Amino acid sequence: MRNWRNINYLLNGTERQQAAYRAMRYVGIGRILADFDPLLVGTIPLDIDIESSDLDILLEIPDRFQFAQVLFPHFAHYTNFRYRNITMAESTAWVVNFFAHGFEFELFAQQKPTSEQVAYHHMVIEHRLLEIGGQALRQAIRELKRQGLKTEPAFAHYLGIQNADPYAALLILLELDNEALKILFK
Repeated sequence: MRNWRNINYLLNGTERQQAAYRAMRYVGIGRILADFDPLLVGTIPLDIDIESSDLDILLEIPDRFQFAQVLFPHFAHYTNFRYRNITMAESTAWVVNFFAHGFEFELFAQQKPTSEQVAYHHMVIEHRLLEIGGQALRQAIRELKRQGLKTEPAFAHYLGIQNADPYAALLILLELDNEALKILFK
């Protein structure tokens, strides 16, 4: 399995992945947010991004005040900076958006380890599915995203998972081994 924590894999990727690496370095994500265990997730690491895809970065924060003390001095000057909190499934997340070096950044901070956050689990199962489905799946997901679907619903649509919450369905697939996942492609 790929080490998602070390973003150096982006250097050997597509032009957009390489540009994402440079943008993250210029902004100082790894250096400035090191204490919050930054973890890039989403479509760009998986090479299923489209033109409007952003850089989704998960963070583990001890509390929102410590996070804000680091966040505002370093990122508030960027274009379209926005800071808000959202409540979901009995937990709170603090979300920061800004535009820098050709990318929209979305920092998603919770008081839980990044490897336990739902977005990380989604990326892990999507990566496994892409390993099985190959280039045909990658192109199909991109096309579904261009048609307006979010990533998880695009996977569910392609795999024929209907009448279910696509976000929850992908988490269930995470429990299956690769042989069981291959059945979805028949």
